[in-house]
Amino acid sequence: MKFIFKPLSVALAGTLLVGCASKSPNVDLSSAFWKNHKQVVVVAHNKIVPPQLYKGGDQGLIDILINDAVSNRLQSYLGKLKPDVTQQLNAQFIKRFNAKHIAAKSYTKTIDTSKLPSDDRDNKKYAVKKFTALKMAVGSDKLLIVSVNALGVERKYMGFIPLGAPRAVCNLSGKLVDLNSNKILWRHNFNSTVSVKGPWDQPPRYKNLTIALNKAIVDSSQNMLDQFFQG
Repeated sequence: MKFIFKPLSVALAGTLLVGCASKSPNVDLSSAFWKNHKQVVVVAHNKIVPPQLYKGGDQGLIDILINDAVSNRLQSYLGKLKPDVTQQLNAQFIKRFNAKHIAAKSYTKTIDTSKLPSDDRDNKKYAVKKFTALKMAVGSDKLLIVSVNALGVERKYMGFIPLGAPRAVCNLSGKLVDLNSNKILWRHNFNSTVSVKGPWDQPPRYKNLTIALNKAIVDSSQNMLDQFFQG
Protein backbone atom coordinates (compact mmCIF):
# COMPACT_ATOMS: atom_id res chain seq x y z
CA MET A 1 0.00 0.00 0.00
CA LYS A 2 1.50 3.33 -1.02
CA PHE A 3 1.18 6.25 1.34
CA ILE A 4 0.83 9.66 -0.27
CA PHE A 5 1.80 12.83 1.58
CA LYS A 6 -0.21 15.92 0.71
CA PRO A 7 0.84 19.23 2.38
CA LEU A 8 -1.81 18.99 5.03
CA SER A 9 -1.26 -2.88 39.04
CA VAL A 10 -1.11 -3.27 35.43
CA ALA A 11 0.66 -5.59 33.03
CA LEU A 12 1.21 -4.23 29.55
CA ALA A 13 1.01 -6.20 26.33
CA GLY A 14 3.91 -5.33 24.07
CA THR A 15 4.56 -1.61 24.09
CA LEU A 16 1.88 0.67 25.43
CA LEU A 17 1.48 3.55 22.99
CA VAL A 18 5.17 4.32 23.28
CA GLY A 19 6.55 7.63 22.13
CA CYS A 20 3.20 9.38 22.18
CA ALA A 21 4.40 11.92 24.70
CA SER A 22 7.62 13.86 24.46
CA LYS A 23 9.72 14.14 27.62
CA SER A 24 11.21 17.38 26.35
CA PRO A 25 9.19 20.58 26.04
CA ASN A 26 8.28 22.08 22.69
CA VAL A 27 10.37 25.08 21.68
CA ASP A 28 9.12 27.68 19.20
CA LEU A 29 11.44 28.94 16.49
CA SER A 30 12.63 32.51 16.90
CA SER A 31 11.66 34.91 14.13
CA ALA A 32 15.33 35.96 14.01
CA PHE A 33 16.16 32.59 12.43
CA TRP A 34 14.69 33.66 9.10
CA LYS A 35 16.96 36.72 8.82
CA ASN A 36 20.11 34.64 8.29
CA HIS A 37 20.14 33.78 4.59
CA LYS A 38 23.73 32.53 4.67
CA GLN A 39 23.01 29.53 6.86
CA VAL A 40 22.54 26.00 5.52
CA VAL A 41 20.12 23.61 7.20
CA VAL A 42 20.66 19.88 6.86
CA VAL A 43 17.46 17.83 7.12
CA ALA A 44 17.78 14.25 8.37
CA HIS A 45 15.77 11.48 9.99
CA ASN A 46 16.12 9.33 13.06
CA LYS A 47 16.07 5.53 13.06
CA ILE A 48 12.69 4.48 11.65
CA VAL A 49 10.10 2.84 13.91
CA PRO A 50 8.26 0.15 11.90
CA PRO A 51 4.43 0.12 11.98
CA GLN A 52 3.11 -2.00 14.82
CA LEU A 53 0.17 -2.68 17.14
CA TYR A 54 0.36 -0.87 20.48
CA LYS A 55 -1.69 -2.73 23.08
CA GLY A 56 -2.46 -1.26 26.48
CA GLY A 57 -4.79 -1.53 29.44
CA ASP A 58 -5.29 -3.83 32.43
CA GLN A 59 -4.05 -7.24 31.31
CA GLY A 60 -2.69 -10.27 33.04
CA LEU A 61 -0.20 -12.69 31.52
CA ILE A 62 -2.91 -14.98 30.11
CA ASP A 63 -4.74 -11.97 28.69
CA ILE A 64 -1.57 -10.85 26.94
CA LEU A 65 -1.09 -14.26 25.34
CA ILE A 66 -4.73 -14.35 24.18
CA ASN A 67 -4.59 -10.81 22.77
CA ASP A 68 -1.35 -11.53 20.96
CA ALA A 69 -2.84 -14.64 19.36
CA VAL A 70 -6.06 -12.92 18.31
CA SER A 71 -4.26 -9.92 16.83
CA ASN A 72 -1.50 -11.91 15.13
CA ARG A 73 -2.87 -11.39 11.61
CA LEU A 74 -3.15 -7.62 12.07
CA GLN A 75 0.33 -7.40 13.58
CA SER A 76 1.73 -9.39 10.67
CA TYR A 77 0.08 -7.02 8.17
CA LEU A 78 1.41 -3.91 9.93
CA GLY A 79 4.89 -5.39 9.97
CA LYS A 80 4.88 -5.61 6.19
CA LEU A 81 3.99 -1.96 5.64
CA LYS A 82 6.75 0.46 4.72
CA PRO A 83 5.12 3.90 4.66
CA ASP A 84 7.45 6.61 3.39
CA VAL A 85 7.00 9.09 6.23
CA THR A 86 10.31 10.87 6.75
CA GLN A 87 11.50 11.04 3.14
CA GLN A 88 8.38 12.86 1.96
CA LEU A 89 8.20 15.09 5.03
CA ASN A 90 11.88 16.02 4.76
CA ALA A 91 11.44 16.86 1.10
CA GLN A 92 8.63 19.25 2.06
CA PHE A 93 10.84 20.86 4.71
CA ILE A 94 13.58 21.47 2.15
CA LYS A 95 11.10 22.87 -0.38
CA ARG A 96 9.69 25.32 2.14
CA PHE A 97 13.14 26.35 3.41
CA ASN A 98 14.12 27.20 -0.15
CA ALA A 99 10.92 29.18 -0.61
CA LYS A 100 12.04 31.34 2.30
CA HIS A 101 15.51 31.73 0.74
CA ILE A 102 17.20 29.46 3.30
CA ALA A 103 19.53 26.87 1.80
CA ALA A 104 18.64 23.33 2.86
CA LYS A 105 19.82 19.89 1.86
CA SER A 106 19.06 16.30 2.74
CA TYR A 107 21.30 14.00 4.77
CA THR A 108 20.40 10.60 3.38
CA LYS A 109 21.95 8.44 6.09
CA THR A 110 19.87 7.47 9.10
CA ILE A 111 20.96 9.07 12.38
CA ASP A 112 20.31 6.72 15.29
CA THR A 113 19.99 9.23 18.12
CA SER A 114 19.88 6.43 20.73
CA LYS A 115 23.59 5.88 20.11
CA LEU A 116 24.54 9.52 20.79
CA PRO A 117 25.85 10.45 24.25
CA SER A 118 23.49 12.29 26.58
CA ASP A 119 23.58 16.01 27.28
CA ASP A 120 22.51 16.55 30.89
CA ARG A 121 22.02 20.30 30.63
CA ASP A 122 18.65 22.05 30.79
CA ASN A 123 16.46 20.30 28.20
CA LYS A 124 14.51 23.51 27.67
CA LYS A 125 17.62 24.96 26.04
CA TYR A 126 19.71 21.98 24.92
CA ALA A 127 19.09 18.73 23.08
CA VAL A 128 19.02 15.71 25.38
CA LYS A 129 21.56 14.03 23.07
CA LYS A 130 24.88 15.51 21.96
CA PHE A 131 24.51 16.27 18.27
CA THR A 132 27.64 18.43 18.06
CA ALA A 133 29.79 15.47 16.99
CA LEU A 134 27.73 15.27 13.77
CA LYS A 135 28.81 18.68 12.49
CA MET A 136 31.62 17.36 10.27
CA ALA A 137 29.53 14.47 8.95
CA VAL A 138 26.52 16.55 7.91
CA GLY A 139 28.58 19.48 6.65
CA SER A 140 26.69 22.26 8.41
CA ASP A 141 26.11 23.73 11.85
CA LYS A 142 22.30 23.48 11.66
CA LEU A 143 20.58 20.10 11.77
CA LEU A 144 16.83 19.48 11.57
CA ILE A 145 16.04 15.88 12.47
CA VAL A 146 12.65 14.20 12.25
CA SER A 147 11.74 11.18 14.38
CA VAL A 148 8.88 8.71 14.02
CA ASN A 149 8.16 7.81 17.64
CA ALA A 150 5.06 5.69 17.14
CA LEU A 151 3.37 4.44 13.98
CA GLY A 152 0.63 1.92 13.43
CA VAL A 153 -2.44 1.04 15.45
CA GLU A 154 -3.33 1.44 19.10
CA ARG A 155 -5.91 -0.58 21.03
CA LYS A 156 -6.78 -0.75 24.70
CA TYR A 157 -7.99 -3.81 26.57
CA MET A 158 -9.62 -4.79 29.83
CA GLY A 159 -8.23 -8.25 30.35
CA PHE A 160 -8.75 -10.03 27.03
CA ILE A 161 -11.71 -7.81 26.11
CA PRO A 162 -10.88 -5.01 23.63
CA LEU A 163 -12.21 -1.59 24.62
CA GLY A 164 -13.41 -0.45 21.23
CA ALA A 165 -11.99 -0.68 17.73
CA PRO A 166 -8.30 -0.01 17.04
CA ARG A 167 -7.27 3.50 16.00
CA ALA A 168 -4.48 4.54 13.67
CA VAL A 169 -1.66 6.46 15.30
CA CYS A 170 1.31 8.50 14.08
CA ASN A 171 3.55 10.35 16.53
CA LEU A 172 6.24 12.58 15.03
CA SER A 173 8.78 14.88 16.60
CA GLY A 174 11.32 17.22 15.11
CA LYS A 175 14.14 19.33 16.42
CA LEU A 176 16.42 21.96 14.95
CA VAL A 177 19.80 21.86 16.67
CA ASP A 178 22.72 24.29 16.58
CA LEU A 179 25.65 21.91 16.14
CA ASN A 180 28.10 24.44 17.56
CA SER A 181 26.45 24.58 20.98
CA ASN A 182 23.87 21.74 20.99
CA LYS A 183 21.21 24.36 21.69
CA ILE A 184 17.65 23.65 20.61
CA LEU A 185 16.40 26.23 18.12
CA TRP A 186 13.06 24.48 17.58
CA ARG A 187 11.41 21.37 18.93
CA HIS A 188 7.91 20.02 18.35
CA ASN A 189 6.04 16.81 19.07
CA PHE A 190 2.66 15.90 17.65
CA ASN A 191 0.52 12.80 18.04
CA SER A 192 -2.31 12.05 15.63
CA THR A 193 -4.90 9.33 16.26
CA VAL A 194 -7.55 8.58 13.66
CA SER A 195 -10.62 6.39 14.08
CA VAL A 196 -11.38 3.90 11.33
CA LYS A 197 -14.43 4.72 9.24
CA GLY A 198 -16.48 1.60 8.59
CA PRO A 199 -15.39 -1.94 9.49
CA TRP A 200 -11.73 -2.27 10.44
CA ASP A 201 -11.30 -6.05 10.50
CA GLN A 202 -10.73 -6.56 6.77
CA PRO A 203 -7.87 -9.00 6.31
CA PRO A 204 -5.63 -9.43 4.49
CA ARG A 205 -5.23 -5.77 3.37
CA TYR A 206 -7.25 -3.92 6.04
CA LYS A 207 -8.38 -1.24 3.61
CA ASN A 208 -10.23 1.07 6.01
CA LEU A 209 -7.59 0.81 8.71
CA THR A 210 -4.86 1.59 6.18
CA ILE A 211 -6.78 4.67 5.04
CA ALA A 212 -6.93 5.82 8.67
CA LEU A 213 -3.20 5.23 9.10
CA ASN A 214 -2.47 7.23 5.95
CA LYS A 215 -4.54 10.10 7.34
CA ALA A 216 -2.73 9.96 10.70
CA ILE A 217 0.59 10.25 8.85
CA VAL A 218 -0.62 13.18 6.75
CA ASP A 219 -2.09 14.97 9.78
CA SER A 220 1.09 14.64 11.84
CA SER A 221 3.32 15.60 8.92
CA GLN A 222 1.26 18.67 8.10
CA ASN A 223 1.23 19.73 11.74
CA MET A 224 5.03 19.58 11.87
CA LEU A 225 5.34 21.79 8.79
CA ASP A 226 2.68 24.25 9.89
CA GLN A 227 4.24 24.65 13.33
CA PHE A 228 7.75 25.22 11.97
CA PHE A 229 6.78 27.61 9.19
CA GLN A 230 3.97 29.38 11.03
CA GLY A 231 3.64 33.04 10.21
